Amino acid sequence: MITVQLVNLPEVIKWWDLSLPLLHKALKNRKAEHKYPISWLREECISGNAQLWLIWKDNKITAAAMTRIQFYPSMEKFLEVFALGGWKMPLWAAETYTAVEDFAHTNNCKAIVSHGRGGWLKLAEHMAGKDNVQLDHVVAITI
Repeated sequence: MITVQLVNLPEVIKWWDLSLPLLHKALKNRKAEHKYPISWLREECISGNAQLWLIWKDNKITAAAMTRIQFYPSMEKFLEVFALGGWKMPLWAAETYTAVEDFAHTNNCKAIVSHGRGGWLKLAEHMAGKDNVQLDHVVAITI
């Protein structure tokens, strides 16, 4: 069974050490550790500026994610998924997307923007056209 948990603010510290290796893996895989230092990630979650998500399979943490609500210059809200790492993605991807999408709707976000490595593009393309999922544009640059 898959459970997607949005960690309540008072519990972030409790779950931080267990989520950290998964978040670090996600950032390292896309060479983004320098953009999002671990100390900054932690502070963003503790302060409530970002959200910590845990994805469980059979009572084991299989993945972790971080999101934050941002604004376009037009002041429209969007939800940014800026770290998502774990194992056995096909087992939990659909449930995770649904939970994140529900959170975005609840918070009146007009879009969900995600950053990730190439493997995530396959998932995004698979979901495009389903349940109001539309890829606005994809930019893939490796430097």
